[in-house]
Amino acid sequence: MVEPGRPGAFLARQPLMLALGDRRRGKRFARTAWAESFALGYGLLAALACGGAWFVTAHAFWQPLLLAAPLAGVQFWYDLHKQHRALAAELYGATALGAAAAAIVMASGWALSSALGL
Repeated sequence: MVEPGRPGAFLARQPLMLALGDRRRGKRFARTAWAESFALGYGLLAALACGGAWFVTAHAFWQPLLLAAPLAGVQFWYDLHKQHRALAAELYGATALGAAAAAIVMASGWALSSALGL
């Protein structure tokens, strides 16, 4: 099972980084508008997939993802500042992605304590 929203979030990452980088530099190019459009479209795809999973699984798998959200936020900050190969970014990113395994087994009925043991 693929974690809901993962493909849309994965595809949104690159155009989002491009648009945010242009914005940080105070520049606006034709690519910026395209990047914003693609990031918005893929972000909506991810949100719809997550909403559908929320409805179908009766909210069973969100706890590991919410616990990992701050770690993903730190990794995103490093990525935004072009330091995505720093040790902290790698560790936080890998740990945040590991929450997907716990979310998947929780969707199949495992308890949170067992799922976090993965």
